[in-house]
Amino acid sequence: MLTSGFAAHALGKIIWLRGGFVAALAITSLVLLTQPAIAAISAPTRYVSIAGSDSNPSSNTCTSSGSPCRTIQRAVNVATNGEEIAVAAGTYAENVSVIGKNLTIRGGWDAGFNTRNPSSNVTVIDGQNLNTAICFDNSQSTLDGFTITNGYASGNDDGAFTCGGTSGHGGGVLVRNGSGVTIANNIVVNNTANRRGGGIFVVDSVASINSNKVYSNTAKQGAGIWGGGAMDNINLSNKLISISGNEIAYNKTVTNTDNSVTFDSDGGGLLLNFGSLSQVLNNQIYSNTILAPDGYGAALRVQFGSTSVISGNQILSN
Repeated sequence: MLTSGFAAHALGKIIWLRGGFVAALAITSLVLLTQPAIAAISAPTRYVSIAGSDSNPSSNTCTSSGSPCRTIQRAVNVATNGEEIAVAAGTYAENVSVIGKNLTIRGGWDAGFNTRNPSSNVTVIDGQNLNTAICFDNSQSTLDGFTITNGYASGNDDGAFTCGGTSGHGGGVLVRNGSGVTIANNIVVNNTANRRGGGIFVVDSVASINSNKVYSNTAKQGAGIWGGGAMDNINLSNKLISISGNEIAYNKTVTNTDNSVTFDSDGGGLLLNFGSLSQVLNNQIYSNTILAPDGYGAALRVQFGSTSVISGNQILSN
């Protein structure tokens, strides 16, 4: 049992645990992230392309690869539960909200939707520094094969976790009330949150965050990834956050300049908080920074009733 004020050290001062329980802390070999080419779509599908059109909404419902929609949000709006949204390579300057729907959204398709390879068919969701780049609320969805960048959760309402509006959480990706959201094989880079979770923010959800590259994001807490419960609810015994096979690097916490809310600038790479139940497995966590002297856990911090299994990670130079 690791209690308040106890620091666990591995290759330097990188982990801080406060009021949480951590089991099986280990450091092992490098984990390589790959995105193989895929050439099949099995579920009913909506198509999105930068060459598409959102005009004539009554007739174009994104169901034809020869007549795709122009925006991801349009495809989300017309899709029904269980469908897949196939997104062709290109940059999509939008702030996407998936609310109350269970969808699979995959980037990395070529222009003709014949072959999927996210490495060569780069597909970008650009939040334009206007709001969270993509948000999932009351959803059981998958996001796979995108570059998520320039998301900015600029709000000052510390208790708001909604898509858009006043939330200061989740610059790149926000997951709220999820019953099985998967964030996989994405590059989450250069996003900012005014509060928590510069790259990815998960609250009150079952979620799997795997095989992503989470780089150069900033927030006051949990600059790379923040996971936990709402501040008034620490009973998350049935809500597991799994963080595995990710590369989490060059994220940094920044100064808390808001006098209305007091919290330390903790968790450069990850922060698991407010009763979260999590497993952190086989990740590379390196070169993340915190704002000293009021921050703890440059790589990872677990605190406030959270329970974590941490194993098989490579953690260094934080």
